[in-house]
Amino acid sequence: MEWCRMQPFGCCDPNPVTPGDGSSSTPNKGPYVKSARSPAVGVGIVFREDKDNGGGLYVVAVAKGSPAMQTRQVQPGLKLMAIDDKEVSTCDAPDIAPYILGPPGSTVKLTFRDPDSQDLFSVNMTRGWSGSATA
Repeated sequence: MEWCRMQPFGCCDPNPVTPGDGSSSTPNKGPYVKSARSPAVGVGIVFREDKDNGGGLYVVAVAKGSPAMQTRQVQPGLKLMAIDDKEVSTCDAPDIAPYILGPPGSTVKLTFRDPDSQDLFSVNMTRGWSGSATA
């Protein structure tokens, strides 16, 4: 069973966990809870949900200058398979957003599947994108 189906998310979680102090060495233990001191930022990936083919999220765009673009590995068409080694291949966007977003400077590991080769690969990124422009 996918991680998103086993965990309480967002508004439904009576005890949300705020990950550490935002340092890159602090792992993300649960959904990110926004605060005035530490606004949520992402990595600059725009996803689309695919409810017709078993669910899941696919990359449709990568924001210019974003942490995702700087890796030179994240491209449109990739399917998101895991966040910090937790399976999310059939999760919906509202379920996974709190796990991709986090405090500026914290890290997140995203695992993707290449649609052509079916190979899996992971990318570690430092959160720091709050813009919306795409490449």
